[in-house]
Amino acid sequence: MAENKHDGTNLEHLIFEQFRQLREHHDTRFNELNSKLNDLMAEVHETTVRLGSLETLYSNLSNRVDRLGDDVIQIKRRLELSDAPAPS
Repeated sequence: MAENKHDGTNLEHLIFEQFRQLREHHDTRFNELNSKLNDLMAEVHETTVRLGSLETLYSNLSNRVDRLGDDVIQIKRRLELSDAPAPS
Protein backbone atom coordinates (compact mmCIF):
# COMPACT_ATOMS: atom_id res chain seq x y z
CA MET A 1 0.00 0.00 0.00
CA ALA A 2 2.74 2.46 0.84
CA GLU A 3 4.11 1.91 -2.62
CA ASN A 4 0.79 2.94 -4.21
CA LYS A 5 0.60 6.10 -2.12
CA HIS A 6 4.12 7.03 -3.20
CA ASP A 7 3.24 6.42 -6.85
CA GLY A 8 0.18 8.68 -6.50
CA THR A 9 2.34 11.46 -5.09
CA ASN A 10 4.77 11.14 -7.99
CA LEU A 11 1.87 11.21 -10.44
CA GLU A 12 0.46 14.34 -8.82
CA HIS A 13 3.91 15.91 -8.93
CA LEU A 14 4.24 15.07 -12.64
CA ILE A 15 0.79 16.45 -13.40
CA PHE A 16 1.48 19.68 -11.50
CA GLU A 17 4.82 20.01 -13.27
CA GLN A 18 3.11 19.64 -16.65
CA PHE A 19 0.55 22.28 -15.69
CA ARG A 20 3.33 24.60 -14.56
CA GLN A 21 5.17 24.16 -17.86
CA LEU A 22 1.96 24.71 -19.82
CA ARG A 23 1.26 27.89 -17.84
CA GLU A 24 4.82 29.16 -18.44
CA HIS A 25 4.48 28.47 -22.15
CA HIS A 26 1.07 30.16 -22.22
CA ASP A 27 2.41 33.18 -20.33
CA THR A 28 5.40 33.46 -22.69
CA ARG A 29 3.22 33.27 -25.80
CA PHE A 30 0.73 35.74 -24.30
CA ASN A 31 3.51 38.23 -23.57
CA GLU A 32 4.91 37.84 -27.09
CA LEU A 33 1.49 38.38 -28.66
CA ASN A 34 0.75 41.30 -26.35
CA SER A 35 4.04 42.92 -27.35
CA LYS A 36 3.28 42.43 -31.04
CA LEU A 37 -0.21 43.87 -30.55
CA ASN A 38 1.23 46.93 -28.80
CA ASP A 39 3.69 47.42 -31.68
CA LEU A 40 0.87 47.09 -34.20
CA MET A 41 -1.29 49.59 -32.32
CA ALA A 42 1.61 52.07 -32.29
CA GLU A 43 2.08 51.62 -36.04
CA VAL A 44 -1.64 52.13 -36.70
CA HIS A 45 -1.58 55.31 -34.59
CA GLU A 46 1.47 56.62 -36.47
CA THR A 47 -0.15 55.77 -39.81
CA THR A 48 -3.35 57.55 -38.76
CA VAL A 49 -1.40 60.67 -37.78
CA ARG A 50 0.54 60.62 -41.05
CA LEU A 51 -2.65 60.10 -43.05
CA GLY A 52 -4.21 63.12 -41.32
CA SER A 53 -1.16 65.18 -42.32
CA LEU A 54 -1.46 64.00 -45.92
CA GLU A 55 -5.16 64.89 -45.98
CA THR A 56 -4.34 68.40 -44.76
CA LEU A 57 -1.59 68.80 -47.35
CA TYR A 58 -3.90 67.56 -50.12
CA SER A 59 -6.64 69.95 -49.05
CA ASN A 60 -4.22 72.89 -49.06
CA LEU A 61 -2.84 71.89 -52.45
CA SER A 62 -6.34 71.45 -53.87
CA ASN A 63 -7.28 74.96 -52.71
CA ARG A 64 -4.14 76.39 -54.30
CA VAL A 65 -4.89 74.64 -57.62
CA ASP A 66 -8.45 75.99 -57.53
CA ARG A 67 -7.12 79.54 -56.98
CA LEU A 68 -4.65 79.09 -59.85
CA GLY A 69 -7.50 77.96 -62.09
CA ASP A 70 -9.46 81.07 -61.15
CA ASP A 71 -6.39 83.21 -61.88
CA VAL A 72 -5.98 81.60 -65.32
CA ILE A 73 -9.64 82.31 -66.15
CA GLN A 74 -9.21 85.92 -65.06
CA ILE A 75 -6.02 86.32 -67.13
CA LYS A 76 -7.75 84.86 -70.20
CA ARG A 77 -10.62 87.30 -69.80
CA ARG A 78 -8.26 90.24 -69.50
CA LEU A 79 -6.37 89.14 -72.59
CA GLU A 80 -9.67 88.46 -74.33
CA LEU A 81 -8.66 84.85 -74.94
CA SER A 82 -11.89 83.50 -73.55
CA ASP A 83 -15.40 83.59 -74.98
CA ALA A 84 -16.82 83.76 -71.47
CA PRO A 85 -18.26 87.12 -70.50
CA ALA A 86 -16.35 89.14 -67.97
CA PRO A 87 -17.93 89.36 -64.52
CA SER A 88 -19.75 92.57 -63.80
